[in-house]
Amino acid sequence: MTTQNKEARGSWLLALLRPADWLPYLGLTLLGWSGSSGAPAPWLTLLWSALYLAGGYGFNGVCDWRTDDAAKNPIRGSAVSPRLAGVLSLALLLAPVPLSFVLIPSVRWLTLGMVTLGVVYSLPGWGLKRVAGVVSLANIALFVPLYWIGAGRMPAADPGDLWVLGVLALPSLQSQLVHELGDRAEDLSAGRRSTAIWLGELATRRSVQVLGAATCVVAALAWRQGLLGIASGILFALAAVFSIAGPGDPLQWRRRIKIAYLAPCAAWLVEGIVGR
Repeated sequence: MTTQNKEARGSWLLALLRPADWLPYLGLTLLGWSGSSGAPAPWLTLLWSALYLAGGYGFNGVCDWRTDDAAKNPIRGSAVSPRLAGVLSLALLLAPVPLSFVLIPSVRWLTLGMVTLGVVYSLPGWGLKRVAGVVSLANIALFVPLYWIGAGRMPAADPGDLWVLGVLALPSLQSQLVHELGDRAEDLSAGRRSTAIWLGELATRRSVQVLGAATCVVAALAWRQGLLGIASGILFALAAVFSIAGPGDPLQWRRRIKIAYLAPCAAWLVEGIVGR
């Protein structure tokens, strides 16, 4: 294989697995690790998360390659077969299952649930992307539990975990709804009925703003409960306010939301490490 072909295949692989899209979500795993004294080694849970995210993004791209825009999906127009891409990405997505059973047994059932949902979510025949509301909530269930993977335990129905869920799930839903706004035309042509399509553009924008206000309130309450320190509590409130004022372009708005919440999450991580 020539150097040019190797570079082409390497760039295709990076485009398929989309590391730039999911690398920030590794922060959820680190947050869980920093807040739990009995958490597994961070390199182990980060490996788990990287395999899961790379495989999930890749497998979703394979399942959507027929309906995605060519500029968005690297399989369209690529010399690499969708079958090969599907096998590779599915293998990565399934890899956390044996990893958890052997090395992190405390999260083996959480792993099975997340991986199963990741597969079912992507498969076009199962119809999860055709039901308004389900697709948005499914995305929360696919990403937010990375916090408990980092902590090395199952989530519990106690006040601490419920506050964590609120602080993480509300911004996640914000980002997902704005993402759906940008994909409305593509989803309509593919027969997918996202929450943004069901609500309409104006109502979706209002919902994102309401979620931002709710995040501000939850962050303040979480600070009062001692879950967040002064720095992370203030930064979460500021990020929530900043996320409400969205520009006209949904892609820019989604990028703004992601960047805005990086600072409070970083402060939360530092507070957790200092307090370990």
